[in-house]
Amino acid sequence: MIYPEKMTIRIGLDSGTTVGFEASEYVNEHKDNRKIPKPKLTLAEVKKFLNSDFNENYHRMAWIKNDDSVEVLTYEFGGEVNGTQYRIYLNADDGIEESVEEIRPSSGVEQK
Repeated sequence: MIYPEKMTIRIGLDSGTTVGFEASEYVNEHKDNRKIPKPKLTLAEVKKFLNSDFNENYHRMAWIKNDDSVEVLTYEFGGEVNGTQYRIYLNADDGIEESVEEIRPSSGVEQK
């Protein structure tokens, strides 16, 4: 996943039809010659940096811009802690936490 080049499609929850499309990040950030290095740490090594209470739902490699607007290779983890959903990005070279996003339910989605 190369997040600086992402495109977003919005789907109506009521009808399932496309209600929006946004590609300005792709247009502004796409690079034909982007070189993405291999990670220095393995998935198993990086997982040791996660909170032991974190319940992982998925993981994947992700190329992101960190808080300093520097592009870095990360392992992206999706899961939850204490009933709250998170997306966590750990640097693939040193395991340092690059970003944490709390995932809030969309309006119109029923809470269980």
